[in-house]
Amino acid sequence: MSETRNLFLEQETTEQLIALKRDIKREINLRIQRQHSFLAAPRDTSQPSAEEKKLATELLAYVDKSEYDNIEQMWKLKPGLMFVEIPGKDGVLTTPLKRALYNIDTWTWRPFLLWLVDNKPFLVPTFLQQYDAQKKHVDLNYLQPLFDEYAVYDTQVEKWHYEQITDNDLVCEWRHLCEKQSELLPFHMIREMCRVGNGLWGPDYRFDAKSAPKGGRMYDSSVDGFIELDSADFQSRFGSSLGLVRYLGWTSAVGGIGQYARVMQTPLLRLSCDADSIRQLCKERTSDLASIPTLAQSEEKISTQRP
Repeated sequence: MSETRNLFLEQETTEQLIALKRDIKREINLRIQRQHSFLAAPRDTSQPSAEEKKLATELLAYVDKSEYDNIEQMWKLKPGLMFVEIPGKDGVLTTPLKRALYNIDTWTWRPFLLWLVDNKPFLVPTFLQQYDAQKKHVDLNYLQPLFDEYAVYDTQVEKWHYEQITDNDLVCEWRHLCEKQSELLPFHMIREMCRVGNGLWGPDYRFDAKSAPKGGRMYDSSVDGFIELDSADFQSRFGSSLGLVRYLGWTSAVGGIGQYARVMQTPLLRLSCDADSIRQLCKERTSDLASIPTLAQSEEKISTQRP
């Protein structure tokens, strides 16, 4: 028995195949259009532009040097720059805000946070997000190698007084201490150490001045005069031929310059008091940092205030 052809069914099947091919072709065209649209799309404004990264790099340099007037001028003009991620000197990605938090520089992060609360409250969560991300990286022991070098220097001074080492031995150790000061001391601590007109410096001082330690100067015994902290002379010599000493028990041989940090060629006394004072400064600035609420705490507070 021969098979009977169903012409109607064959026509319907053919039309379905044609429609299916048409749908596939349309889908391919749509995908191509979307791909071209994506490639031609404008820059994602959530990502910083090249200009913003350049400005953030400039701001990061100001943060590293604790140049507070320049820092404030930039974040008041473009507060978002504090959050822009850029590579630091070590190549590790950071932001100006994260660097200030890592350095426990209260005079950078606190005025910025207070200004955001009053002027740009919608950016406060971003501040708190970066704080939450950065706080686990704050190494409060990163100054320990400096404290160790202070202890070594004190031992060498004692040996020198008993003529157990030579003058050159002591000078060599002093240079090591100078290098550690330059390598590890955050610049805001150097400014605090060199705050003009403030004779309070010691292991019990609370470092609770009402204004930032801008500028700063110290007595340079090698020239018998003062040298400004922001001068090219200090910038080029600090850590090599110059180091900082700020000692409350200094003798009258230095002419009573007790309220200033001194730049000495080779101080012939123990400097444990300076090391203890820097520890106290770290303690106070860490306490400041702990006053920042976490993002979770902030969100919880907001939720409890809602009706």
